[in-house]
Amino acid sequence: MREDLTPLGCVPSAVEVLQGDFPDWDIWRERSPGGRHGDWCARPVGDQESEPLRHANVEGLRDLLMAADLQGS
Repeated sequence: MREDLTPLGCVPSAVEVLQGDFPDWDIWRERSPGGRHGDWCARPVGDQESEPLRHANVEGLRDLLMAADLQGS
């Protein structure tokens, strides 16, 4: 086996890693009625009433989640 090649197999996506890092948050991606993808969103688990955090990309949502956790959500 050549060790210089990237291994094939299951590698978690950026959003899977994000969900693992923030297990107390529901994380999802908006979808428009036409089927287009929208912002990445997050809201504390069990909280269906507050406005979710939103960002156009996963990295930006990570920053928002980190800030929310520092503030005690």
